[in-house]
Amino acid sequence: MENKKFVFIDLDGTLIETASGKTFPEGAWDMRLKLDVFQKLKKLEPKGVFIVSNQGGIEKGLIDPRIFGTKITYVIGALQDYLGTRCVVAGRFCTSNNPENEDRKPNTGMLDAIWKEWLINMKEEILKENVVLIGDASGREGDWSDSDLKTAQNWGCDYVDVRDFVHAKIRPGEIIIR
Repeated sequence: MENKKFVFIDLDGTLIETASGKTFPEGAWDMRLKLDVFQKLKKLEPKGVFIVSNQGGIEKGLIDPRIFGTKITYVIGALQDYLGTRCVVAGRFCTSNNPENEDRKPNTGMLDAIWKEWLINMKEEILKENVVLIGDASGREGDWSDSDLKTAQNWGCDYVDVRDFVHAKIRPGEIIIR
């Protein structure tokens, strides 16, 4: 299997989950890091991990954008600390609920922007065969959506559901795509 050195990853239900067990968090404090996902990411030894997340609750007025900004900054910092300095961790989120918004998954605007920023800042092109998107919206029975899977398909990279990812046997630099 080809090495996956760049990871796009969803936030809610993938990197974090609610501590309350509810579908939507009751506040910024209602979260728990999914350390099993952190551990599997570390085994990949990626060059970059990029969080891409729809946050339509901000547009609806359900989430304060400043509080969410603090929350995602914390998750990025925790993941960066866990993965170490050999990996760049960054993130983007879309506050729009408009399905036509280029940044709202399953559209690829967030991925395109990160890809361009990497090229400009790191002077290195990200080849799509070296990219995997990990998410929980895979269109499986019981999933609320297939937006993560569709985003990967629309952008042209591999996809793995987070439930498969945490159970896959991964050697450094390798992942099994299901």
